[in-house]
Amino acid sequence: MEKKKTEATKIPSISYSKLSLFKACPRQYYHRYIEKSKIKEVTYPGGLYGQACHLGLEQIIKALSEGGTVKDVDGLLVGTFATLFEQAKAESKNTFKESREFREDRKGFMNDGDRALRSIGRFFTSYFQGWSELKSEAEYKFEWKPRVECVGIIDARLIWPDGSHSIVDLKITADGSNFWWVDWYRDTQSLMYDFLVYKHVGTLPKSFAYMVYDRTLKTLFVKERSIAPFVQLDVNDPEYVEPIYFSLDNRIDILARFNEACLDDECVGDSLSLSIAKPSMEGCKWCPWSKTCTKKWESKNVLNARRMLKRG
Repeated sequence: MEKKKTEATKIPSISYSKLSLFKACPRQYYHRYIEKSKIKEVTYPGGLYGQACHLGLEQIIKALSEGGTVKDVDGLLVGTFATLFEQAKAESKNTFKESREFREDRKGFMNDGDRALRSIGRFFTSYFQGWSELKSEAEYKFEWKPRVECVGIIDARLIWPDGSHSIVDLKITADGSNFWWVDWYRDTQSLMYDFLVYKHVGTLPKSFAYMVYDRTLKTLFVKERSIAPFVQLDVNDPEYVEPIYFSLDNRIDILARFNEACLDDECVGDSLSLSIAKPSMEGCKWCPWSKTCTKKWESKNVLNARRMLKRG
């Protein structure tokens, strides 16, 4: 018990990805981050596609920071996706498994990745102009409240000549419609990143943009918030929580308490409010723990068929 108390003194680290996973399925969160299950997770080509594009964005920002032109950036990205894909695979700690799409047309997969990278490079250099400094993949941390540390890696932060700054986050997705409309007053990632930057530089970003590449439609678009959803923020003030970001604060608080509860000797996986999990077809399909899970997703047709069989 003494050992558990010692572990509980550590400040839990909470990121946007952890919040998202916990919201989608506390069971997955428990297995991955609390139990630290030794079951090997699987990475598919689609996931590495996104990682390769993020590595490409790093190269784009590096080239621009060193004075590169639009033409330089475009030339830099020609035929580089396959190399970045292999780099992402080497850096992944998960087991790589080929998808049918990848097996049937590996060359087409890589060519599509090259087109995506060039689209991202051309758009980034054309749309975001006039900056004085660019920062890529920088990690930011701050203590949200006592005993809760928030952390995030921001894809791109642009500093403008007047000292203001903007945030750009790259999204690679098979369904861009998820970003067609964004509720900036409740959007977890943009609010959290705003706070991260605010704590480091003392001013709020003047804009936040999701640069979205839709793999299915082969289309790139930007969803940008040009005005912050709040005017002033002092996270050192215990009364700083306002309605517009109350849900974010509440989610962070719930996850922090969940982490601490798991360090208690009396805490057992299934006894922890894991019943709030909301199974989904996509989530359960890729979950490495789905075989032993009693909360797996099932379609309405399957559920109705089971009810009919029970009735006899």
